[in-house]
Amino acid sequence: PATTDVAALQEWCSLSGGVAHCPQVLALEAAASTLDCVARFSGKGLEAVGAAAHELACGALGWAPSRPVLQARRLQLLGALTPCWAIMGSAAPLSELLRQLGAGLCYLSPADAAADVAHSRGDDQGGPTTWVELGKPTIEIRSSLSLLLVRVAKEATAHVLACLPASGLVGAVRQRLGEDGAANALRLSSEERARACEALVLLSNACGSPEQQATLVAELLTPLRAEWVRHGFRAACASPAALLAAIGVPHAAVGAAAVTRQWRRLFSQNLEQLHAVYRGAEPIGGDAPVGGDVGALAALAEPLMELLP
Repeated sequence: PATTDVAALQEWCSLSGGVAHCPQVLALEAAASTLDCVARFSGKGLEAVGAAAHELACGALGWAPSRPVLQARRLQLLGALTPCWAIMGSAAPLSELLRQLGAGLCYLSPADAAADVAHSRGDDQGGPTTWVELGKPTIEIRSSLSLLLVRVAKEATAHVLACLPASGLVGAVRQRLGEDGAANALRLSSEERARACEALVLLSNACGSPEQQATLVAELLTPLRAEWVRHGFRAACASPAALLAAIGVPHAAVGAAAVTRQWRRLFSQNLEQLHAVYRGAEPIGGDAPVGGDVGALAALAEPLMELLP
């Protein structure tokens, strides 16, 4: 990947009008498919490809294609390397991957980046705005990035933890999750936020420190708890009738339909992110009734329980 002939690629695109069947793209797909088979090896069979995997990882990580279709194949290739991070002989490639994943959460395709600049300057006919409708390439790349983040957190947990300080990943993810929800092209979608939450929770489960785990979970819950107050979620959950009225059942129970749809969307996003946090949280020390820390799981849920009627 690091030695891709950009001039030849541009020439191909000018002739065919696209890159889906470009030789370089097909080569990347073949490499990713081959690497997927590496996961079937174990022991010496896997260790034998360590040097080659290191070289390929460095090439892929050092490559920054502007075309989304090539970016997608690059991420596919990096994902296929997941079983190999432990046997590369160096933590540098994984640290760089984590750094790129943190920075990539706000990825914009060239077209969307240009549209966002135009909107923010008021160059569009509608005047200044803070929102740009994201195109399919941006959505697909962001989805691939967030899925890869969860995958490496789940399948290479110990090695990811060792690389966290150097990568700056946690700070980048916290920054994106901590944004106040102002509508802009860099804002994470509900799905992306949920996956970022899940990845951090998976890592917190293995950190070995109940205090660090509790602190991280509390940080993830803080903006979600604030939404329960700001958007009236708590009042809506006071009774079945109140909840039905809040979501517009029956139709005459609420005012403008657009307001109701917006509230339902916010409520759904909040619940999805809460589910991501609690789905992955596993209190250190265990939550078994016999011989375990039976109160730990309840303690993680306590910040939310305080808001329920």
